Amino acid sequence: MSSIRALLLATALLSLAACARPTYEKAAGLGINPLEQHPLRTIDSPEAILLSQREGGLSANQTDALRGVYAGWRERGHGRILIEAPSGAGPAAAATAYGARDALEYLGAPQGAIELVGYRVDGSPNAAPVRVSFLTEVADVAQCGRSWTDMTKTASNQPTPNFGCSVNANLAAMIDNPADINRPRGIDPVDAGRRQEVIDRYRQGQATSSEKDDQANGTVSRAVN
Repeated sequence: MSSIRALLLATALLSLAACARPTYEKAAGLGINPLEQHPLRTIDSPEAILLSQREGGLSANQTDALRGVYAGWRERGHGRILIEAPSGAGPAAAATAYGARDALEYLGAPQGAIELVGYRVDGSPNAAPVRVSFLTEVADVAQCGRSWTDMTKTASNQPTPNFGCSVNANLAAMIDNPADINRPRGIDPVDAGRRQEVIDRYRQGQATSSEKDDQANGTVSRAVN
């Protein structure tokens, strides 16, 4: 009888241990941490302007708009600048499209970075605009709160679907340049003169930090009257 009782006691202890032992296997479709569940990523989004057809050349407003396109392409664009003219249109569409190309090249866009193509329109092609666009990267993250699980059931040690989602969504909204998600920015060249000055001061036992001024004393600034 004692042996049977001991066997039953051992079986009960093993059962309890099995219930308490955590498992680290991932749930189907879920990552093991928030970065895998809700990864920061980017999607391509077009930025475009529409130019009315002008046989006599671009207007001043159109030229200013193209200046903004070029600045945006340099700052956050990737790929080519696409100039689309309506197929079957008259000479005004061609003049506007080639005028846009010349304006962008004058602003500094390389010839290989500009592509002229035609697009089909419904209705009269002479009334359709010339489109100038480029692709930019925008941050994207999964929508939070779509599904919920019972957070009191933790024996399986599985990640919850929404854990970390709002944090990554906030990061995606705050990142200045979404392209930083995929690749680091280039490093500016070092200031060799400043570096040598710091080394020389260090060797002489002098302070290497910049001198403090009144604006860096930590006191609360006074309001301007």
